[in-house]
Amino acid sequence: MNNIFNIKRFSTYFMYDLRNAKNNYGLSMVVVGLVPVIMFAFYQIIAWMSNGNNYVLGSPVRVMSFLIACCIVLLSSPVKLYGRITERRYGSDWLMIPASTFEKWLSMMLIPAIVIPVVMTVFLMASDTALSLLFPYAYGETIFSILDGVNIFDIECGSQLSINLGYPLIVSWICNALTFTLGAIFFKRAKIAKTILACMAIGVVSSSVFFSFINADSFELFIDEVEISGDPGRAVSILNNWVNITMILELVVLSVAIFFRLRTIKY
Repeated sequence: MNNIFNIKRFSTYFMYDLRNAKNNYGLSMVVVGLVPVIMFAFYQIIAWMSNGNNYVLGSPVRVMSFLIACCIVLLSSPVKLYGRITERRYGSDWLMIPASTFEKWLSMMLIPAIVIPVVMTVFLMASDTALSLLFPYAYGETIFSILDGVNIFDIECGSQLSINLGYPLIVSWICNALTFTLGAIFFKRAKIAKTILACMAIGVVSSSVFFSFINADSFELFIDEVEISGDPGRAVSILNNWVNITMILELVVLSVAIFFRLRTIKY
């Protein structure tokens, strides 16, 4: 057991991995955290050049800036953090680090899936708050004020149904982060592009397999059953179960694939 996991050894390696993350992606994270500032400045410059007035930044533009930041981090951070493991010299040195494969794998799970999004959120919220305080009219309220009283984990849709937006967003981030992490340690070149192409190919194959088993008659039987029972919550329950099974399966497959890639990597 000590050869597989030792809390002291793992803590030492995890702190080492965090320092590497700061050195390799710290500056990039600062730039990403300033995306709301860059977006705000861009719109203000365009407004001043066109009519000399301030542009009042709307919520859609602010949401778009946050989505752009998320996409940049998802695509770039895994490659920056772990892409060099496929290089012969760096990878050989990485293999010699006194930590088990399981400990390296666990650290690789925690940093892209938890540490990176938390740090990104802190930087984005800091930029959002600073802009709101410095330019209250042109930028508007902070995101906290806009979401005041809104619980994304329990959004009511009518008297009987509610939607948990927080859960799928969090799980989707983790799945996407692990997908690009796997691509970063699997492909030697063009890691982001090849990962996207691989995802597209897997999506086409899995969709073909899925729709070969599920046809129009199956959907009609499902709709008829819901209509007969008169319980829309049943349809939601079935959909939730399907989404949960799919997400859990994806997490398991990605986690196992990353572990075996680390265990079998050779130079």
